[in-house]
Order: sequence, then C-alpha cells, then structure tokens
Amino acid sequence: MELKRPVTFHIEQLGAIKDATITLKPFMVFSGDSGLGKSYAAFLIHYLYVLLSSDRLDKFLEKKFFNFEDKFNGKEEEGDLWRISIKSLTDWINEDAVKYIAHLIGNRYLNGKVSIEIPFSESELKFSYKKEILGIDNQEIYYIAVSLGKWIYRMPQYIAQSFGGPYYSFLLKHYIIQQLFGDYAFS
Repeated sequence: MELKRPVTFHIEQLGAIKDATITLKPFMVFSGDSGLGKSYAAFLIHYLYVLLSSDRLDKFLEKKFFNFEDKFNGKEEEGDLWRISIKSLTDWINEDAVKYIAHLIGNRYLNGKVSIEIPFSESELKFSYKKEILGIDNQEIYYIAVSLGKWIYRMPQYIAQSFGGPYYSFLLKHYIIQQLFGDYAFS
C-alpha cells in the first residue's frame, strides 16, 4: 500500500545519526558499516507502526487532555468535546519516539532529538459528539456518537460515562491512518 502523503523523519541527533532526513517508502533497506545508526533508523521508522497499532496514543490522551469520566457528566448540548493542536500531538510523538527507542535498546538515558512529520491536513483535530436515538417505538436506545473527522464511534448512553482513552485513541489512530494512506487503507 502506497502512502497518500509522505512521512518524513528528521533526525537532529539519535545515537550515531546526526542531521539526517529519511522519507518513509514501502520498502526500505539500511546498509553500511557497524556503528553508523542503522538500527536506530529502523527503530524510529518502526515506532510509527507501533504508535498506530498499540496503546501508546492512550497515554498521550490521558496525560495531556482530560479526565474521561467527567467528559459527559452534565453536558447537555451537542458539539465540540475537545480539540487537539497538531503541534502538541507531534511534539508528544517526537518525545515518545525517543523514549520508545531508549526502551528497545535498554538505555533509558538515551539522548535524542527527532521530528516525525506526519502530513496532517489541518492544524487542529476536533472531537465532537451528538446524542442519537435508535430503535423502534418503546424500544429506543439512546446513544452517544463521538466523532473525529469522518470517523464515528457510537456507544449506548449508559456506557458513555466510562468512555475513555481507548475509544478516543481508536478514532485518532484511524484518522492518522486515513491521512497517511487515504480512504483505500480501510477497503
């Protein structure tokens, strides 16, 4: 599957690598003498896939934004739940990438500075919600539909009180994947 928009990894300093830029391609080979930083480069690229297939984004959402249990309490009007600036998300991703590599190599004091450019089409992401009623007479179920762009996650209203990080993370992961690969990523 080809990327819709390129992802670029800028490495200011990471292990032996200094002042380098790598553009993600469908097939990549790193070669060279020992000690040049091939493993660090491979780990950095691998991080993007780990980010989109693990619970790492949950930690960002829990740390940076809100108490999930309080999100729907007393909220009557539909509309915006909260917004994420792309800058705060990418800053966190860049820091987390270095922490991830430090964990992989067993060096929690790894010093590094990277910038992963994920090509977002806006400068801010907006989570919003609306209440829905689905069903037939006398058997209606009230739902909360939380959305991010065209991605929607619905749950019965009685579950919405415990609607936490993994659900928002699910929406955010799908949104990022769609930004990278386009709509055909899910067909």
